[in-house]
Amino acid sequence: MSELSRLTTCQPSRETLSLYRRRTRMLKGLLEAEKLNDASERLVAAQILSPRAGIASDSSGNKQKDRSRDIFVKTRAKFTNEVREELMPRKRTAHPTDTDDTDLMFKYHHDMQEKVAAEMVSMAHNLKENLTIANEIIRKDVEVLEGTSSHADTSLSGLKQNTEKLSDFTARACQYWLWICLALVSLCFLYMVVFIRMFPKRASY
Repeated sequence: MSELSRLTTCQPSRETLSLYRRRTRMLKGLLEAEKLNDASERLVAAQILSPRAGIASDSSGNKQKDRSRDIFVKTRAKFTNEVREELMPRKRTAHPTDTDDTDLMFKYHHDMQEKVAAEMVSMAHNLKENLTIANEIIRKDVEVLEGTSSHADTSLSGLKQNTEKLSDFTARACQYWLWICLALVSLCFLYMVVFIRMFPKRASY
């Protein structure tokens, strides 16, 4: 699946990839169920899985039937037979009658339904807790983003004010230096005039 997702050419469609992912998850669940020690637990784990029939197309455009459902049905039948093999010796030892067999099967199915219902309730409870935690994390992230945005707005406003002050100060500094230069030039001119008046040039004979 990782290699298929990374393909840049001849990549399957999104629907096909999604179908492959569902099949892979179902087959992985069956493999994990095989590792369980108790036969009834293996059957419950298999019943929780819900394969979906689908049609996929190969590279030539020919449609292929989903064989994962056949694998699921065969595996579940195998687990069911294992459970029956475990229950049948007990039944024969106690009361080897058809009525007891039927009652035992009814009790077994009832227990399986209760286990599946308990698993679904537990999954729903876990999902609710995860959603609550996710909502709390999102709420905190939103608060942090709002605080960061407010801080950024404040910083931007302060930066604008400092920029205006710096621009004003720069303009005033230029004006001050201009006036100082004009004053120096004027003083130099006056000094030259006074110097010329005080020391006039002597007439040459």
